[in-house]
Amino acid sequence: MGRQTGNAQAGEVSAHVGSDVRGILLALVEIYQRQKRREDAIECLNKLRRLEPDDVVVKLSLAEILMEARSDDPNVCRRVVRLAEGVENEPKMYGKTALSDLQGAWQNLRDEVINAIPFPEWKRLLFHIDEATSWESVQNLEHMRKTILVIQNIAAQAEVPYDVMQWIRLVKENFDEVIAAIAEGEID
Repeated sequence: MGRQTGNAQAGEVSAHVGSDVRGILLALVEIYQRQKRREDAIECLNKLRRLEPDDVVVKLSLAEILMEARSDDPNVCRRVVRLAEGVENEPKMYGKTALSDLQGAWQNLRDEVINAIPFPEWKRLLFHIDEATSWESVQNLEHMRKTILVIQNIAAQAEVPYDVMQWIRLVKENFDEVIAAIAEGEID
């Protein structure tokens, strides 16, 4: 299981989540974030910061959630700047960011389809979105490319809401960026 987090300066960071206290807390953060329970996520991340004050994943996760929850608070903004101090960018971060962006675009597309229900073909779209993000597709990007084409065709033939169409376009753009990053050797 991976915890994805990031910010504009440092890009995206992935972390292996194990079955120890750190892993359990990171998994809870992910669950709370998906449930829009940001305060609970912040509490878990603060516990992790006490356990591992220099952990980059924890710092960036906390910064991300603090900005989502309280970006209008100047004290929070100062805390986010302090959290980002000393975090170095990695040279191959673009490839990791492209993969994270693709993963996020798929999740946002799925969320938008669910939010827009009912509309024609929503069940087929959800099926193919889930197929495109399955382990088989992630391991075989040609399969994912074909599934994107199926999704685009379904959407073009149905009365799909505008926001769903926008996320389909963004998934395709992010997919193309991943393919380009692979071709440039930025992703193994």
